[in-house]
Amino acid sequence: MSMRSRFQRNVRWRLHALSLLGKFLTPNTFSVKAMKTVTQTIWKPSRGMVVKELDKNLLLFHFFLQKEKDFAFNKGPWNE
Repeated sequence: MSMRSRFQRNVRWRLHALSLLGKFLTPNTFSVKAMKTVTQTIWKPSRGMVVKELDKNLLLFHFFLQKEKDFAFNKGPWNE
């Protein structure tokens, strides 16, 4: 495996390691922008976060620090 391939693999792993998936269990549509605002207010990531809509009611939350991802995972809002 080339050095470039190892680097790209490491970058992809790092991106996944700092991300959470959120599936919203509602038949209704909602504003991704509003959800981002609400979750940023709750989680307060110091370096911000990226929120991407992957599918209807399925969001990817990407953080830039492991401790902030862990905080969001432990803080919720998630069904148990």
